[in-house]
Parts: sequence; C-alpha cells; structure tokens
Amino acid sequence: MTDSHNHCGVQMTKFPCAYCGKPREEVSNVFCKNCWDKRQTHLSDERYLAALKRLKAVVAQGVELNAEDSTTPGDKYTTTTWGLCSEDPAHWPDKFDHLWPHSFETEGRVAPLHLAQHQLCPFDKRDKGGVNGCFYSCRIFQGPKPTREQALELYDMRISQAEERQNAG
Repeated sequence: MTDSHNHCGVQMTKFPCAYCGKPREEVSNVFCKNCWDKRQTHLSDERYLAALKRLKAVVAQGVELNAEDSTTPGDKYTTTTWGLCSEDPAHWPDKFDHLWPHSFETEGRVAPLHLAQHQLCPFDKRDKGGVNGCFYSCRIFQGPKPTREQALELYDMRISQAEERQNAG
C-alpha cells in the first residue's frame, strides 16, 4: 500500500482496519476490503453456546444484577451484567466474538457479534429473535426481573436449546 492521503490530507495508513488491524485502502469504511468481504456479523452456534455458558457462570458466581438504559441522545445503549447485552470485556474475552476484533484488542471496544434469529438471550421473552433487538421483550428491562435462581433456570433452558440444535445439525 502506498502512503496516500485522503482529500483532507490525512495519511490513510493511520487508520487501521477495525477487523484485522492492517492499513486499509479507503477511509470511508472501518474495514479493509479483504475483511469487509469475509467478516462475521453473527455469532456461530458454537460461539453462542460458549457465551451462554460463560454468562451463566457470571450469574452463578454471585455478580449482582445491574442494568442501564441510556436515554442520552446520540449515545443510546442498554447493558446488563447478566445478559448477552453485557458490555463487560471479561464476558466477551475472545476478540473474534466482536464486530471489530482489532478495536477490541487495541482499544477495549466491546461490540459483540449479532445474534441470529434462533439465538436468544435467556431474558428475551420471544420464541424467535427479530430485527429490532430485544429491549422491549427483555425480562430485565421490561419486567418482571428474574431472581438469580430464575436466571440460572433461563440460562439452562437456552443452553439446552442450543445444544439440541447443535446435535441435530
């Protein structure tokens, strides 16, 4: 790659690909062309199952349930210590479970891959996921909030469903 600059005179090699970390060809995208074409956007069933088991252990270890629903314009997010929307890096330690692996590795940016429609958070009341996320069907944010024992049962149910799907496939 040459040491080219964009129209503002910014050296493009200063902007690494957010997936692999190599210099990218264009400034208009966060990924290089190679990574854009091959990157994952959804958790595999194997990684989903691993995430369920990892987060179940968090609940079982006694971590308190905390939930935050940001209403700040331009900075809208929701996160909870017990759910798959957790933004704790320790809950998502594998860089390839993130939309931007290089950014996770170098900046600590937590952005887990999306869930497929059949992959549901244990606190999602729906039977099948959708394109709108789970906030409005979340037991934690919409109630009733589960007890620790109920949360562990919900994790067991989703883990069992994920294992059945893996064994059937």
